[in-house]
Amino acid sequence: MPQGQPVGLLNPLLNLFRVSFTDGGVRLLPDALWLIAIFFSIELLLSGMWFALQHHIDWRSVIQKAMLAAVLGWAVQTWPSLTNTLARGFMSAGLKIGGTVMALDDLFSPDAMINLGFQVSAVSLGAVKDASVLSPKALGMSLVEGWVGLLIVLFYFVAALAMFVTLLEYYLGAAFTTILLPWGMLTKTAWLAERAISHLFAGGVRLGLLALIMGIAVPALLRAKLDTTILPTSLAQAVLQLLVAITLCFLIWIAHRMAQAITSGSPTLAVLDMIRSAQSTQRTLQTLTNTMERVVDALSRLDPQHPSRQHSTPSRRHP
Repeated sequence: MPQGQPVGLLNPLLNLFRVSFTDGGVRLLPDALWLIAIFFSIELLLSGMWFALQHHIDWRSVIQKAMLAAVLGWAVQTWPSLTNTLARGFMSAGLKIGGTVMALDDLFSPDAMINLGFQVSAVSLGAVKDASVLSPKALGMSLVEGWVGLLIVLFYFVAALAMFVTLLEYYLGAAFTTILLPWGMLTKTAWLAERAISHLFAGGVRLGLLALIMGIAVPALLRAKLDTTILPTSLAQAVLQLLVAITLCFLIWIAHRMAQAITSGSPTLAVLDMIRSAQSTQRTLQTLTNTMERVVDALSRLDPQHPSRQHSTPSRRHP
């Protein structure tokens, strides 16, 4: 991104919120681990009560719950690094699709986007500075160019704000979902953990699509050699740069819509449901196999050469 940024508005605020959300998720770790221990103790208590009443215990269910508790405990402890790896993975995938070699930290910089807007509109805004010595007609054109330059800065600020909000939303969700993961221990509340994980994946897809669009658009703007001494001070050039800024904002909006369309399904992330489905499929196939074997055996008995028919014939000849 351009160097020598004249603004430092969104980047410090983004870093402040990011550190706050990350530290908040770390502070929730003891509470999340305590919930996992409580829920697992409840499962063991219920299993013990069932054993006392029926003198039978479902060891498979107990082992599954123990494995689930271990997985959730590991996920909760490594959740900050997992969510950060997930976000950077999706963003790197977006950059690879666009064939961009820019660094993620340089690309996802809201202040750099605002600075790019100022760099693009420098000529249009500079035309107003010397407007007092111009003729009335030239003065009017300069004022129009100045307003167009302000609109360019405004649209680039909207693009930077969309980037800022997208990153902020992801890290806020990553921090709060730490306390939602333990609820996956209970069958009736497992949907909380599923929604939390699906929310993070939806945010990751949104970041990936945003990286794809910004990775293509920003280098193209930088390769245009936006030099304030070279760009023509014409209204047509200013309007053209305004259309580019509007297109960039529209593409960011399209990225959000595409991310919603991709992740609009209702994910089923419960491992126990997958195990039950596999077991049900196995039982169905076993039933079909047994039925087919009985049908084949019944048809084979119609053959006169079948051993059962040959054994019954001599018994009728000797009363």
